[in-house]
Amino acid sequence: MIKITEITKNITLFTGTSSVNSTLIEYENFVIVIDTMLLPKDSKELAKLIKKKNKPVKYILNTHWHSDHCYGNRFVKDENTTIIAHKKFLETITSEKNVLYPGRKNIIENSNLVFPNITFSEKLILNENPELHFLHFPGHSPDSSIIWIPSEKIIVAGDNILNSNSRKIAVPYFFWGNPEELLLSLKKIKDLQPKIILPGHGMPTVLNKVDKDILYLQNIIEKYRKMATSIQSKKFLNLSETDLIPNTKPEDFWVHKMHTMNISKMNKIYKINFSEEK
Repeated sequence: MIKITEITKNITLFTGTSSVNSTLIEYENFVIVIDTMLLPKDSKELAKLIKKKNKPVKYILNTHWHSDHCYGNRFVKDENTTIIAHKKFLETITSEKNVLYPGRKNIIENSNLVFPNITFSEKLILNENPELHFLHFPGHSPDSSIIWIPSEKIIVAGDNILNSNSRKIAVPYFFWGNPEELLLSLKKIKDLQPKIILPGHGMPTVLNKVDKDILYLQNIIEKYRKMATSIQSKKFLNLSETDLIPNTKPEDFWVHKMHTMNISKMNKIYKINFSEEK
């Protein structure tokens, strides 16, 4: 069952399986939906909740084209809905399919994908009221983008920012993207000074979460750079989350696999052979 969180009078956060989020922005005569979940049962329930507003879905905005954020487009869209995404959307969904499911039938079927009607490069402004700024902030994936609502000081961050539904720490996740790009994007998010951040997964958060994510990224990048010039480089292969965020314990973290996949990405970037691990 989808969890419903009212953010403002006109903005609602919906949270489904795996804590994946969709956001509804309600206008006088229509609604805008940001991300549409993965599982058909979640996306169909989301569509039913939206239909209760008795307003057409004018736009679907996909923050990025990982399946858990776009696969439900087919259930949520109306006949005249315009779907908008970054121009690198196909690169992201293709990478996910090839990496997650090599050599076997993909669970992501092309026939179930409803592609964007419009793509953008760096910035797209929807001149509604409130006005929405769709901004390319890569890092989690090549196409990752945020929706900035200046009048509300709210950011819908997609997976550039992740959060748990508890007090556990969700580390920034760049296996599909680039850690330095993600670090830059998080700094740009901080510069916007949002009051509320709606993450791609988990409950709403605020700027101190961004500070913690920046610390994690700065530390992992710094340690790998030092490793690249060290004859004892292999000692960094088993970096844990607690090595990167001080005063934490292993049990403080949510979905440990995200960190281990980040490490595998760093090893690939720095051309470390896993067979050489001690």
